[in-house]
Amino acid sequence: MSTATTDTTNKVLVWQGEVAIVTFLNAPGFCTVRSETIGDGQGFPSLVGTSALQLQLKNAGTAGSLTNFEAQIHTSGEPAQFAEGSYSAKFTVKAGTSQMQTILVNWSDFVFTWRGQKEQGPPLVDQLDKITRIGLGSSGVVGKFDLQLVSFSAMASPSASYIADPPPHEQVAARARWLVYHSLWTSVGTVSAHLNGKPWGNVRSVADGLGSNSTGLPVFYLPTPDPTSIDVAANSHATLSFSEASLVNRVTPKSRPGMRCGGMDAEDPTCARLHMYGKIRALTDKTHIDQAMVDLGARHPLAPWLATGGAHTGGAYYTIDVDSLFIIDYYGGQAPLSLKDYLAVESFEFRD
Repeated sequence: MSTATTDTTNKVLVWQGEVAIVTFLNAPGFCTVRSETIGDGQGFPSLVGTSALQLQLKNAGTAGSLTNFEAQIHTSGEPAQFAEGSYSAKFTVKAGTSQMQTILVNWSDFVFTWRGQKEQGPPLVDQLDKITRIGLGSSGVVGKFDLQLVSFSAMASPSASYIADPPPHEQVAARARWLVYHSLWTSVGTVSAHLNGKPWGNVRSVADGLGSNSTGLPVFYLPTPDPTSIDVAANSHATLSFSEASLVNRVTPKSRPGMRCGGMDAEDPTCARLHMYGKIRALTDKTHIDQAMVDLGARHPLAPWLATGGAHTGGAYYTIDVDSLFIIDYYGGQAPLSLKDYLAVESFEFRD
């Protein structure tokens, strides 16, 4: 049997228990801890475009405690004949250490099971937008355990970090979407409160979805004490600026190895740059906040706080309501680009 409690001070889920012998089976039983079931589109964000589950946890058990566990995921796309089946993947953790451990489990490692037996079911990678419940389990080995779970998050696919060739400059809207989709950071320009109305720029990490989840409207996080957060609270007008020169994978090995923008300077017209002008808006809907955390967590694995509610100082997740767009991606000055055309671009036109 096992118990699960929430440690609100340390922000961890404490799961403790013991897998024991089931007398009438003369075999080890099992222990599980699961979230509540949440219907399609009502709670869990889509994880389409990610490749793995990442768990951050501590195994507080002493030496000799259980080290074998499994991640469990339920979806609404499970075969009807196997109601209450689940996808599971095994992993191990070190015992007898107070150090935080990061566990990666590829979606491809999950198998569909029903009552502990493997059954035929669609691959989990095809169900990532239908998740209804997540959990952990341990079975097959007798012993005690004491886990402290910090977070579940999803990691981006290797292909998500690969930067595809840009669309031709004649396809202005698709090229703009390509630039925003592949950008990991932006410069946020605001009217400064602490400089009494003078301009202020700040670099923030961004994410524009993953794969087909791209919307063209990037999300980012602002800690409450951040100057940009203070500026936006006073005046939400802002400009987000993106440059092709910031895309570190945009190299041209055949001409000038290691050089971005075809070996041209960042100010060259053929090195695309885009400015979004509009109003910064804090996300308030839980579904949108959860999706922002998934997208930022997958794009920025070295900043885990972006996927777990933000900094200890407090803050909020934001996007921009765009009023106008300014892009230069070729000779001849600003290229015509309407917001309607920009938002109408399908993701396959710029990410493959």
